[in-house]
Amino acid sequence: MKTRLIIPSDIERVLELGRDAHAESRYAKYPFSSSKCIAILNACLAGRETFCIVVEDKDQIVGFAVGYVVEHFFTTQLFAQDMLVYVTPEHRSRNAGSLLLMAFEDHVHSLFGNIPIMVGITTGVTPEKTGELYEFMGFKRSGSLFIKEN
Repeated sequence: MKTRLIIPSDIERVLELGRDAHAESRYAKYPFSSSKCIAILNACLAGRETFCIVVEDKDQIVGFAVGYVVEHFFTTQLFAQDMLVYVTPEHRSRNAGSLLLMAFEDHVHSLFGNIPIMVGITTGVTPEKTGELYEFMGFKRSGSLFIKEN
């Protein structure tokens, strides 16, 4: 498996995986917006602060991570954060997630230096396993996410 930045010809496949991620997650009850996803992916192609990394197995994209870099509310310090990390179910136990995270870190550090990176689990998909992977990769738990839906 290998990782790389998204290229224009990847948009259709990443959009397909985005639909799968949406359907599998707690966000499935909200409408899926192809146009919103395409706008974000185009921003990834056009800029530095928003980016998308894909992981391929035998030249087939099997996962992706979308991230962005911003200043935090309290400081001018830059932080990188994930917007979404998704790997197809059949590739979750085959190092695709760890490869994506390593590529995410490498990309951020190569462009912005050794800034903090924050990743979260908001989809409700295998949160325990995902948390274990994040901790294995050196991330520390910090806070919790709560949601109240009407």
